[in-house]
Amino acid sequence: MYSVPETIETERLLLRRFKPPDLIPFIRFMTNKSATRFLAFPDETKTREGARQLFEDTVQSYDTEEPFFALAVEEKASQNFAGCCGVNPLEENTAEIFYAVIPERWGRGIATETAEELTRYLFEKTDTKTIKAFIVPGHEPSRRVAEKVGFQNTGLVENPNFQQKVHEYVLRQDFVN
Repeated sequence: MYSVPETIETERLLLRRFKPPDLIPFIRFMTNKSATRFLAFPDETKTREGARQLFEDTVQSYDTEEPFFALAVEEKASQNFAGCCGVNPLEENTAEIFYAVIPERWGRGIATETAEELTRYLFEKTDTKTIKAFIVPGHEPSRRVAEKVGFQNTGLVENPNFQQKVHEYVLRQDFVN
């Protein structure tokens, strides 16, 4: 289990714990079918009520024994909600990262900057030795992000969070410059 930092900062972004003002943009994002079509959430989570419940559960978990490592992505310059990201613990010393950007911010390098910073954070601040990203076939933008950050595609795998096989991208600390 990972503790959830208050903030992680990059040049342009704040990866930070969700706050009440994030609720409306989060619901707007989660109910946008084109924005969430590749995400592993069940359909009921992609409704207004489901997104609200996920948001509330996430915020309430932060100071518990088993917090959800999910963060809002905020652009520093505008202080606008740009997406979300996080970490799921897997087997020992292995974690999964996830990142998602709202459609209005696609193509600006936000996902890449987010993935780079989450990777750096995990390798420098935790005992993580291996990081994985699971990417649905056909999700080219996410594949490009993973490859830019240095992840290697190890092939299609079964993942209980997805209805179909997904590409498993892996980055090991030994291979990071």
